[in-house]
Amino acid sequence: MDEKNYNAPEFEAKSEKASEIPDQDEVKAGEGGEISNVGEVKPEESAEITTEAADDKQSKLAMLFGNKKILVGAIALGAAIIIGVALLLILVVFRHQHVLEEIIAKEPTCTESGVRQQVCEECNEVLDSWEIPAQHAWGAAECGQEQACLNCSETRINPDTHSGYKKCRNCGKAEYNIKFPVTPKIVYYYNSNQTGVRQMISITSLGWDEDTNEIIWAAERGYHYLGDNYSAVATFAWRIVDSEGYVVDSGQAYSDGAIKVGEKVKNQRIPLYTSLHDYESWQDYTFEIINLK
Repeated sequence: MDEKNYNAPEFEAKSEKASEIPDQDEVKAGEGGEISNVGEVKPEESAEITTEAADDKQSKLAMLFGNKKILVGAIALGAAIIIGVALLLILVVFRHQHVLEEIIAKEPTCTESGVRQQVCEECNEVLDSWEIPAQHAWGAAECGQEQACLNCSETRINPDTHSGYKKCRNCGKAEYNIKFPVTPKIVYYYNSNQTGVRQMISITSLGWDEDTNEIIWAAERGYHYLGDNYSAVATFAWRIVDSEGYVVDSGQAYSDGAIKVGEKVKNQRIPLYTSLHDYESWQDYTFEIINLK
């Protein structure tokens, strides 16, 4: 029996297709037309491919995990910044607001300095402090007059000077002041030869209306030589002298109406001929009552 050539053309076609496979070994045809040893890879080449693939996989895994670490770190840093900013805002909004007041922590004495502090009323934190120099506690005195220390025996002349209108802003003294005699004040109206009393009145009140520059007085009749039922005006002489004894104004006062013994008058007025503002201020003037004759 003759040996047949099995599908030689088909073998060529397969050979052409096999030649397209890179790095393949020689293709052989055996009996029955089967193809063997196609694309066989040598053992050492297979190991190389497996190692390179593993290295490549590990490199990709390392890169992946490295990127994940960077990402996680960035997220953690961003979260920390956000939390820090939030805490700072909370501290700014809800921080304690001091309620300030000043206190004397230590009173100064004549020989030792004291301490004044600025503190918070709520938390008692001391925010600032100042020294109070040692000083005397001078008592009240008119300007230019002697005054004494309330804590020791030291004295001095008050260095302040009078200033202001109607009342001194430094010591409170009235710009113009009239001293009146103690009331009730008995006033006699004598005979011309002073051999007897014609009438007697009691001045029950005296005052000065600075706005109208008038002396205001009230009186009660106590005696009249013509009898208790005899009515006559109440009258007396007066004068105003300054602190050096000079007379600055004078006159005679008369009641608006006649009164009997036991009758009274009030709100009687004496217009001053000269305003005290025409004289030296910051001194006391004295209103004097003079018996008539």
